[in-house]
Amino acid sequence: MKRDGHNRAFTLVELLVVIAVIAIVAALLLPALNQSKEKAKRTYCQNNLRQLGVVLLIYGDEHERYPPCSKTYRIGTFVSLWNAYLLPRAGNNANLFYCPAFPASFRWTTDLSALGYNFPMNIEGVRPFCYAINQNGVAGGGLGLGTGQIIPEVTSRKPSEIVSPSDMIGIGDDTSATTNNPVEGWCKGQGWGVFTFTYARLVPTRPPIVGAVHNQGGNMVFLDGHVGWSRWWKWVEFNDAAARRWNYDNQPHQEAWFR
Repeated sequence: MKRDGHNRAFTLVELLVVIAVIAIVAALLLPALNQSKEKAKRTYCQNNLRQLGVVLLIYGDEHERYPPCSKTYRIGTFVSLWNAYLLPRAGNNANLFYCPAFPASFRWTTDLSALGYNFPMNIEGVRPFCYAINQNGVAGGGLGLGTGQIIPEVTSRKPSEIVSPSDMIGIGDDTSATTNNPVEGWCKGQGWGVFTFTYARLVPTRPPIVGAVHNQGGNMVFLDGHVGWSRWWKWVEFNDAAARRWNYDNQPHQEAWFR
């Protein structure tokens, strides 16, 4: 019998060819799709930091000092406080403090601690901070070990003390060490939402001590409000240009690089 050409089915070879073409197209499109998703997360994060930068400047103008990054030792844990100072001026929008490139567990929890404390006092053990403030350049501060007291705001910087706001990092992507897995040999203070002693290292190597969540890089907002992205190692290179951005006096302070 003569076959009707309009009802002719695919042969096995034709079907395999179609499947192969689909697989090739998918393989070509998948990297582009992943890059688009990563770019969207980076853009979302940059918008967060741009808004946090504005809030940081508003706080500095109102108080003539930036918020302290003080930590207090209580109920067996350290906590970071700069974010709590900024939260009311950010319209109590906790989403501004969450970068979608971090796991969902890094979102602020609204659950009370065992002693009834709200954020940030409710965080114990793991410190899920997506963003960190620049201690040496902006916040100042220190530890109130054993006192249970918050270090006074006088430890933070005045806006008038910042020599070059356009070259001074304010807030940026924190390191994944916030999951309580600090890089071996690195200052254990890192990972509480504070960039501390960024250049104080015992050896001239650079672990990922700043954000590496955006394609091995991180976003930073500067004190003039602009946001920049770079590979994590570029933010902490051992050169004067990179080091100046971490110090309020806009000096590299090479004497502290390998301490």
